[in-house]
Amino acid sequence: GNADDAAISSTVNAENGTVTFTVSFTDDGAYNWTAKYTSLSDSVVELGEYKQFVIDNAKPQAKITDGEILWEELLEKLTFGIYSKNEISITIQAIDASSCTIEYFKSNDTSIINEETLNTKYAEGAFTALDGDSITVSTEEIFAFYFRVTDEVGNYSFFNSDGAIIDKTQVALTVTPAQDDDGIYGAA
Repeated sequence: GNADDAAISSTVNAENGTVTFTVSFTDDGAYNWTAKYTSLSDSVVELGEYKQFVIDNAKPQAKITDGEILWEELLEKLTFGIYSKNEISITIQAIDASSCTIEYFKSNDTSIINEETLNTKYAEGAFTALDGDSITVSTEEIFAFYFRVTDEVGNYSFFNSDGAIIDKTQVALTVTPAQDDDGIYGAA
């Protein structure tokens, strides 16, 4: 935002000489602001030190990745395109004019969870604060991560990773070739 674009209006109370002015900051941004008033008799009144504040009307954005695939929204379906036999790490970066908190919910459901249900789960306390910017799973399971990114003024958005599968089970394969009576394999 630009403080030079702020709308300023003032009124003077004729009875006691009080000056009241209103400044409206509407653009998103971080502001450092001070004011100085000079009367017609050249008396100067200063507000003092800079006042710092943030205007943020936009919902935060995020970039989520497993190192190969990037997600930037709440997906409409899970395709379970992430798989590993060891571990899976998901990293999230919040993008906003102010700083953000990130909370996550790990679901083992194979169906997508919509925003209304995520709001309910959040209200029920199902989300956990993310410590850092990534989370790693190493247990054998099927899951998807859902993230709630909230900025300093309370705007929030939900995001999620695709579904993921960690499968540590070794495949057991037994091949038994056909054998005829003469002990020759594959003979017709």
